[in-house]
Amino acid sequence: FCPTCIMSGLAILLAFAIDHDVISPILCIAAFIYLTATIIPGLSVSVRRLHDVGKSGYFYFICCIPYIGGFILLYYFCKASEIGENIYGKTY
Repeated sequence: FCPTCIMSGLAILLAFAIDHDVISPILCIAAFIYLTATIIPGLSVSVRRLHDVGKSGYFYFICCIPYIGGFILLYYFCKASEIGENIYGKTY
């Protein structure tokens, strides 16, 4: 889905795998703090990239399609930017 969610999910899985009284809650809290601190900047960078290729920010929700949505989104992220201006403004 996104690197932020993957990293937070791995931290939470690690917390449950360790299953100690003190370490697991600390890792879960750290994963939650990391997720809440990086979800908005990550989303804004993704929308900016979609605007660079001439797609609406709503195309980000295409990742909700099971199995192929993430690959379609990856294609748009790797696609070359439009040169000049598009309906979303100047591209760099």
